[in-house]
Amino acid sequence: MAKKKKQHPQSAPISAEKFIRTKARQLPVYECFVNKNWKWSQIANVVVSRKQLNDNLTYVMYLVDLACLGVKNVGYYYNQDQIDFGDYKKKILDNDFISIDYSLAHNIIFAGYEFANDYGFKAHKDFLNTAIYFLDEDTDDVPLIEIECGRNGKPYVIEGPYNRSESRKAVLHLSKTVGPDGFIFEVFNEDDSFSMDDDENYEACRNIVDSYSYNGQNDPQQDKDFEIISTRAPRAQELGLPDHLRDAALRLTISALDTDMLIDEMNDLIGDIKVLRLMQVYLPEEMLFGTTGINHIETIEINEAIDSMHNLNMGDGNKYAQAYIQYLNQHTDVPYFSFMSQLMDNKLRKNDYERFCQVYPDCHIIKLISAKENEPMARQLIVLDSADFSIIEFFNGRTNLNTFEFVSLIEAMIAVCECTNNAYRLVAIQLLLMHDFLSDIELISSEILDKLYLQMGFTAFKMVLPA
Repeated sequence: MAKKKKQHPQSAPISAEKFIRTKARQLPVYECFVNKNWKWSQIANVVVSRKQLNDNLTYVMYLVDLACLGVKNVGYYYNQDQIDFGDYKKKILDNDFISIDYSLAHNIIFAGYEFANDYGFKAHKDFLNTAIYFLDEDTDDVPLIEIECGRNGKPYVIEGPYNRSESRKAVLHLSKTVGPDGFIFEVFNEDDSFSMDDDENYEACRNIVDSYSYNGQNDPQQDKDFEIISTRAPRAQELGLPDHLRDAALRLTISALDTDMLIDEMNDLIGDIKVLRLMQVYLPEEMLFGTTGINHIETIEINEAIDSMHNLNMGDGNKYAQAYIQYLNQHTDVPYFSFMSQLMDNKLRKNDYERFCQVYPDCHIIKLISAKENEPMARQLIVLDSADFSIIEFFNGRTNLNTFEFVSLIEAMIAVCECTNNAYRLVAIQLLLMHDFLSDIELISSEILDKLYLQMGFTAFKMVLPA
């Protein structure tokens, strides 16, 4: 009788975090990039990639403030194939990134990290826990390159329209630690400076809006479109519409709005949209816990578990969803999981949304979902419709968002703008997303995007529809 072959247990898939911490330094550096204007802006987005044994790539982006705060954020992408990396490379090169050698990338990151650390500013936790291990050890083996940090050797804090909270915390900290003469503080006034990027953004917005114009006020196509769509608008979100009619609805809405006001609205949002990076699986700790009560170790463990679930059930969305829901229900001590477990079981009543928002006031994802699901909560989140609203500031300076966070933000904005009757913000967001100003938009499924476009388009259309 033939002997049975001895079965060897299959090892569990390794998570991205564990891979970076334990194996990345053994891999050869592949390519590195940085934004072209990093020297004068003192904000460096550094990308470092390494090639794996299977020819796939893992790469990390480091957001480094060389003026004061050091490593502010990181985003990592594990086991990406050459095609995906090629697409990513094309996008960043199209957005004024340049290729650099590893030694410069290394020196930029560590110069910012050490300068900020000297003044008591801690690097982002994902850098300290994970992304630092993607870099070579900071020894004499890496050639030293002098990188200017701060201004005249002092921390340099600039307050602009999108970082008021962050800059004021930095000023308060420095005032206590080095005194008012130990750092430089400046306020950047948008009205006094209009950079080339601003100019290009404004022209891009104008060109997009102009492309939706009809051929004059007496264009017969405009009357035909209006007749068809106005009869279907009340049930458009329920029934759906062909693409050409959705575009026509958008053109009709734009024709009813003040062009300059719409372009200004787009221009106010485009800066944030362009710098956002989306993550499909990873759950940021602020999403899980809010900005207080963060548990760094638990965040790592949660994401390793979810990453393993995702890898095990790759290609089977239903199995992954079932495993995710089961895990979620087992960890209701985490604010986000506690909320979502009740939401998915349809256990939340109207007053429960307000209760969750009161118990976890700094957990933004709970506020966003509550605004979408409950009109009174949407009216409490009126900040999403304020004139000086900033996506980055709303997420406390984060530029890396989970896709669900971003979709929830858009759905909440739809609910809030419907309460305030603000068609301009909805149309502005829709146009920016449709024209690929969000670099990682392909991580959001086409079904979800279509649903969002339909909601935004017809919510705005019904606002401008004559009574």
